[in-house]
Amino acid sequence: MKDTLVFSDIDGTILNTTHQLTIELIDWMKNEKPNQVHFVLASARPPIAMFEIHQQLGLDTPIASFNSALIINPNTNEIIHSQGFSVKKAQEIYQAAQDFSAEISVNVFSGTRWLVDKIDYWVQQEMDITNVKASVMNITDFLQSVDEVHKILCMANKEILDNFTIYLANLGFTGLSLTRSKPTYLEIVNEQVSKHKGLFILQDYYDIDHNQTYAIGDHFNDLAMIQAANIGIAMGNAPQDVKNNAQYITKSNDENGAYEALKHFFSIGDEYETY
Repeated sequence: MKDTLVFSDIDGTILNTTHQLTIELIDWMKNEKPNQVHFVLASARPPIAMFEIHQQLGLDTPIASFNSALIINPNTNEIIHSQGFSVKKAQEIYQAAQDFSAEISVNVFSGTRWLVDKIDYWVQQEMDITNVKASVMNITDFLQSVDEVHKILCMANKEILDNFTIYLANLGFTGLSLTRSKPTYLEIVNEQVSKHKGLFILQDYYDIDHNQTYAIGDHFNDLAMIQAANIGIAMGNAPQDVKNNAQYITKSNDENGAYEALKHFFSIGDEYETY
């Protein structure tokens, strides 16, 4: 078997709706996954919210955090790729959020650090989902202590974020990508950042032929990597537009869909139908 790269989303893909890995997937990763399969976690999450999942799966591969803005190996601390944006832009975004609405929860991520100015409803919800605790600090002071920012996450109700997204666009920020990963989440990263670019970076890192690349995901921020991989796999819970761009559709994340897909492609003697 040739060396193979599998780029996989986390939330809505390998995690079920209670944010848990299944026993079957963990067992497959540790005991059945061929050594030639390099399984890489790719997520909008910060690194600190990926480490535990990486460890539970027994992986030795890098992680592509912040949608591939920061690619690091948790086992060696090797930084393979880093592409943030300037502190000046981060300060301007933070001030814009403050000016627009006090109800916007601003979260700043730089490297492995997650900073907020207070633990509000939205921060607590995200901490519960990721099982990681944010650090509380004056954000302006924090920004003066770092060289670059990898992501800003703004959280609020849908209507506020709808209007704030338009407000930011009208301010004329350049070089940034504004993505709604959920109706209540606005993710801001360098415009050069995307999961599919992370796939290409690690394809080169491992010197893997493009014909041996796979991507698994469930939402629109996974679409580009599903299209870019030789084999794109959509979860059963993915929107139809995502499914339409995949070569293979598996079961949902609550039906062990990621495990079923991996068994289908990488376990000898097992046959699964396309769903």
